[in-house]
Amino acid sequence: MNNRFKGVALGLALTLAQPAGAQAPLDAKALSQCAGMALRLRSESPELQRQAVNNNRQRQALSRQHAAIDSGTDGDADRWLRYNAAAAAFNDHMARFRHAVVELNEVKQRYARGCAGRPYDNADLANLPLAEQQAMRAGLADISVPYLAPR
Repeated sequence: MNNRFKGVALGLALTLAQPAGAQAPLDAKALSQCAGMALRLRSESPELQRQAVNNNRQRQALSRQHAAIDSGTDGDADRWLRYNAAAAAFNDHMARFRHAVVELNEVKQRYARGCAGRPYDNADLANLPLAEQQAMRAGLADISVPYLAPR
């Protein structure tokens, strides 16, 4: 047998030997892309979680402020103007927050579809920047991105 035929036969045998549903190993380029996604998820998710907690606090404060003004205990026109300005600023902030959450959830879904559980060559991992290596080694089991209920 010539070497070319042996290589093709070995490749075919290895492909057929993979369990059903097994994904091919990540090549160096794909591993780098996956590592970038993992690093982004690890760095942005905690901040979005903190923002979600602060957003809930701010929403509750605005609700209390609205109730106080509406009940007549605190209802002059200047207070309504300040409340409306604060509510508009909060709504603008929430639009940006929602965009960031949707975008990061899309990254998480791309990672889950194309990266999670895929094998890779450790030599390729060693060639990545240290932060990306650490993100890949840490995995994403401890990462959660805020969830936005449908409007």
